[in-house]
Amino acid sequence: MRTALLHLAFACVTGSMAFPSAKKINNNPEPIEFVELFREPASQKSNHSLVYFGYPNGANASHSAPIDLQKRTCSAYSDPTCNTDNAARNDICENLVTELNGDAGVQISQHGRQICYEGDAAEKNKYCCVSWGTNVSPLTKGDFVGYTTKVVSQCTENGVSGKFNSVLLGSSQECVEICMSNRGTHC
Repeated sequence: MRTALLHLAFACVTGSMAFPSAKKINNNPEPIEFVELFREPASQKSNHSLVYFGYPNGANASHSAPIDLQKRTCSAYSDPTCNTDNAARNDICENLVTELNGDAGVQISQHGRQICYEGDAAEKNKYCCVSWGTNVSPLTKGDFVGYTTKVVSQCTENGVSGKFNSVLLGSSQECVEICMSNRGTHC
């Protein structure tokens, strides 16, 4: 009986370590900060860019729930939670949605976690970003169009800022948080 309890306790301890925490990724005691992975020119204006952020050096921090649980607790049809924190300019966010929709079939690197539209450098608040917290592969720009369109249309008080909790993303239908604001540093 005592041996069985020890095995059960060991299984519980090692099982809880199977999913990395947000503070400890790839045995790193500190959280990994996103870095710029690459940028591409925006199709609408020559001095604007799409900037992709993600984990450095191929680090991949996936902390998603098992797929069966995700499909039961997530929805593809929800409304965003709006706020005024880190609100982006409406025109910059509209440009981001247009860029995502215009290249809807283009795949996104599995290391990416944010796409930011960078507007005019001389203007204040030049970014509008969409970010997601879980590794989703495969993933295309078009997977964000519906969510970003909803945030732009519903969360426009003093700029654009909104978040979806527990929504399905990509053809793999991963459960994620999706945020849209003026910063490219997580939800």
